[in-house]
Amino acid sequence: MKKRFSKIAIVSVSTFFIVCFLIIWNKWNDTLVFSIFIDRISVYETPDFHQKDGTLIKVVEDNRSIQTIVNSINSADQMPGVLDVAMPMYQITLTYKNKKEVDVLLWLSKDDIKGMCMLKQNNHVGYIIDEERTKSLINLLL
Repeated sequence: MKKRFSKIAIVSVSTFFIVCFLIIWNKWNDTLVFSIFIDRISVYETPDFHQKDGTLIKVVEDNRSIQTIVNSINSADQMPGVLDVAMPMYQITLTYKNKKEVDVLLWLSKDDIKGMCMLKQNNHVGYIIDEERTKSLINLLL
């Protein structure tokens, strides 16, 4: 009886963790993925949508700041509809430990209450960054 209970408990716990992982993966996969795999974040002033990089203004390499930046973007709420937006103020390039890069466009200024971000490869979907996280991004990036 104890062996059967033990097997059921192991299967239940394993199933729970797999379901949790899939839910979390789906949320992160829609935005940026795991901050623990990011090596550095480069911040550029953006000249226009089509140039790779503008003027490099900052490089963030400490894990705590990287985690804060990624969490701010991951927690942003998707805006409804297809967007037609003005030029972004900044582009951040997330460089993963495997050297893969993901570009995120940012509309952010010291006067903003809320910021906006957009994945460069999916530039018709925007995300609103809440007030608290916008302040954190401004303090870390500008």
